[in-house]
Amino acid sequence: MFASLNATTDSREELLRLLQDTRHPDRREDVYRQARAVVREHLGNRGRIWAAIGLDQAPCDMGCRFCSFASEWTQFNEPQELSIEESLQWAEDFIGQRADYLILRTSEQYSLEKLLDLGRRIADRKPDTVRLVANTRLANETQLSQLKEAGFHGIYKTIRVREGVDTAFDPAVRLKQIRQARDHGLRVFGLVEPVGPEHSDEEIIDAMLLLRDEVHTGLVGAMARVPVVGSPLYGCGAVDAQRLAAITAVFILAMADHFEDVEVVCSHPPHPEILRAGASAVVVEVGAIPRDTAFAEREWRGLTMPEARKLLQGAGYEV
Repeated sequence: MFASLNATTDSREELLRLLQDTRHPDRREDVYRQARAVVREHLGNRGRIWAAIGLDQAPCDMGCRFCSFASEWTQFNEPQELSIEESLQWAEDFIGQRADYLILRTSEQYSLEKLLDLGRRIADRKPDTVRLVANTRLANETQLSQLKEAGFHGIYKTIRVREGVDTAFDPAVRLKQIRQARDHGLRVFGLVEPVGPEHSDEEIIDAMLLLRDEVHTGLVGAMARVPVVGSPLYGCGAVDAQRLAAITAVFILAMADHFEDVEVVCSHPPHPEILRAGASAVVVEVGAIPRDTAFAEREWRGLTMPEARKLLQGAGYEV
């Protein structure tokens, strides 16, 4: 028996049945259409581009079982870091190509002072239409306040699937910092991630509800776990685009009555089916990528700003 399709789907049981139903092709397309309608209603038909600059890669002792930076299995021997000049050049390039969001991503070892300095410089150069987001290590309240003062609009911080099991991070500590970030005026962005074949429907739905009810995420969507050579989860493989699209669509429906918090719907990596399922943003990345063993000197996997725009236009979005 299929779950009823309702834009106000709210309970864990309803959402779980809906995600299970997406394994049936006819039902899956119905869910996609409903999710896309919700996004249009709340965010219009505009496509958006997130441009992410990975500022550094360095061996990390936190040992997240999916991350290429983990010191136990990392494939790079020496830390690598973009200079301030290189970072500013990428920022200016992305701004000039009309990125909507600019994300500065760091390792756990990156100096917060350097991040704040770079943020201030970019904030002085960017138009108000470009929103600056930090994706950096856990910070205390003083540091969160400094991020806001430096011109950051928000912070990417999520409670990941199997947090505390596949990671050394305490979910309670992460949630506390998320609440503190909101208290200091930072918008918090978090995806359901990193999604792999090993994750059950129940785990995925629980991650959605945590992001909705506790994180109050400004970002809806999911990110696939990329199998990193040598990592403990490499042998689990990867999810396909259809699974990521189904998760995205159900997450949109879970958020239907909570879109006052939402700025963007985005799943990563991008795919036409995921955009058809309701995602309206695409991520372009350069530099250090925690899902890859090599430093990306150019746009990761060849996805440039023009290519991202073509993907969005092909899905019917205005960019």
